[in-house]
Amino acid sequence: MEGGIVASYRRSSLYSTFNLRDELARGRCSLLLTDFLWCIVTSLTTGVFYTGFMLSNGMKAVNIGLLSMVPMVCSVFGLLSPMILRRFQKRKTFLLAMRFAYILLNIGGITVVPLFSLPQSVVQILFFVLIFLSNVLLFIFDPGFVEWHINYYPDNVRLSFFSFKLIASGVMSAVTLLVSGLITDSVSGSDNELGVIIVLRFVAFGVAVFQNFFVFGRMKEFPYKTPEDGGKKTSLLVALKYKRFLLTIALYCGWCFAANLPSSSWDVYMLQNIGAKYSFLNAVQALYALFPLLLTVFWKKLISKMRWLKAYALSVMIYGPAVMLFIFLQPSNYVFLYIVIKLLAFFASVGLNITAANILYLNIPEENRTSCVAFYTMAANL
Repeated sequence: MEGGIVASYRRSSLYSTFNLRDELARGRCSLLLTDFLWCIVTSLTTGVFYTGFMLSNGMKAVNIGLLSMVPMVCSVFGLLSPMILRRFQKRKTFLLAMRFAYILLNIGGITVVPLFSLPQSVVQILFFVLIFLSNVLLFIFDPGFVEWHINYYPDNVRLSFFSFKLIASGVMSAVTLLVSGLITDSVSGSDNELGVIIVLRFVAFGVAVFQNFFVFGRMKEFPYKTPEDGGKKTSLLVALKYKRFLLTIALYCGWCFAANLPSSSWDVYMLQNIGAKYSFLNAVQALYALFPLLLTVFWKKLISKMRWLKAYALSVMIYGPAVMLFIFLQPSNYVFLYIVIKLLAFFASVGLNITAANILYLNIPEENRTSCVAFYTMAANL
């Protein structure tokens, strides 16, 4: 019986995608682990915890919204990415150093600012400066990570890789959100609230550093393909000559703009105006972990039948109207309506996350990948 299960597993797409015998499969295992770890980091430093951290430091809803626009402004520094990265035939050390600097500023730096006895206006200015500098670094080095890792998921394993990654990261995020939400709720409204959030951010900092040096740092770097012009033309404008790539990215960027425009205000509205608790918001968000478990097979079959872009369009058409229901939330009805909104959004998000993860790779050319990835990153954040 046990031998039959093992044999069946080794014949499955899961084994061909994740195993320790094949070099590329081992790399995908490492990438899956990095995703686990980054789920912990983002769960503790974004969403309601980020909003709560900023509110506890005297930030108004308007200022929090302005902070959320800083990465969009910084995306123009992606113009520098191809010109800088092309100077490195081996980029691994440079990329890890840049990523550590990003972690140090964006997580560590922002976390320690409230520990000093500074005027509130100075604290807010430092938040803006740290977020700006860290995101400048992000848009310079991030395309390099994408180009480095693209070798690990060829076309034949991409659907299985992104599907299983979605399931695993959903479970990890749910566990992190539930535990941290209960901890924060226990001190919500007290003098210890900010202190607990700061401790959680320090935990996130440690996890991010471990991920950077002990997981990414152990992964193999492959040779980069030199463009036909020898890499002399490294401007983002190089991406403009690939029409199929541009059309594909335009579909994704349009959705990013529509979805992200109001997102920074939802958490503020739920916490300040509606009066929702951290544990309620996190518990509902944690339900998302069930949806990839239950619906990934359904969406995989749908994607195989409809193909990537049609399935992407379908998921957007479901997700968009569901989020529009946010405008009807009131303190008297938010429990039921918020759950309904989120459940509809979760259903669509399974398909949306799987298909959106592959958007970049559908029509990306073999050459000039650094320029194309940098163009994609900048356009998606404008």
